[in-house]
Amino acid sequence: MKLSLKENLLQLLFPRRCPVCGQIVLPEGALICAGCVQKLHFIRQPSCKKCGTELISDREEYCPDCKRRHRSFESGVA
Repeated sequence: MKLSLKENLLQLLFPRRCPVCGQIVLPEGALICAGCVQKLHFIRQPSCKKCGTELISDREEYCPDCKRRHRSFESGVA
């Protein structure tokens, strides 16, 4: 896809920044820089049905924290 002159100028003046560390993201089109992607921990199943935290046991539906206290939201996804 070819970018217009205006889009090229905007990308030159305001390059995409990594939302984790704030550095300029390369290669162009990536959302997070390569260094931060390697540091991310992806949540695996099973996860808490309330907050989305990864659970140790697949026999539980909620994490210990959600069992103990009321949350101001119905559900969260990590």
